[in-house]
Amino acid sequence: AVGWMALRDQYQPIYKSIGCFEAHASGTGIGLAAGKEFGRKLSARELAAMARRGYRKAKQVLERAGYDLGLGLANLVDVLNPEVIVIGGGVAAAGNMILDAACKTMKQWGQPLAVRQVRVVRSRLGARAGLLGAAQLAFDDCDKLAVNKRKMPTSNPTPRRPNANVPNFRTTMTHHIEVRRLYLVPT
Repeated sequence: AVGWMALRDQYQPIYKSIGCFEAHASGTGIGLAAGKEFGRKLSARELAAMARRGYRKAKQVLERAGYDLGLGLANLVDVLNPEVIVIGGGVAAAGNMILDAACKTMKQWGQPLAVRQVRVVRSRLGARAGLLGAAQLAFDDCDKLAVNKRKMPTSNPTPRRPNANVPNFRTTMTHHIEVRRLYLVPT
């Protein structure tokens, strides 16, 4: 439910369906901002390509999304103090055009010691991260059902060979906190 984190002091109707953080700092939110600016929905990747070609407005949309992402990251770092934050989905596809602004904002707003120690990295799964995380959740549920059906102890689930073609398959869980790592997959 990280996508529902409040980043604004004025409520907007879109927050009811996708949350404030998602509305401003996800691939979906970037697409919505692009729609307002350019009259048509564009992906974060498309906006990044336009910004690299010199479109000032595209760069501004990405920088604003990066600022909003940075506010959210600062809040998460302040509360959770992770060692690593992995960014996936459409935001990761835009690369440093968003992440540079996000890191700058996070360092400005976050607890100084915590933001110096955290690393923010892009997921190697890119835009596929959310889909693969959802698939992993489905596989986990199937394993639980199979274990319960066979009356096997839950501490010994049926082993499953990981998909060798998908790197870091277990690390794609959407908004999953594991030990000292935070995985964010804004959709």
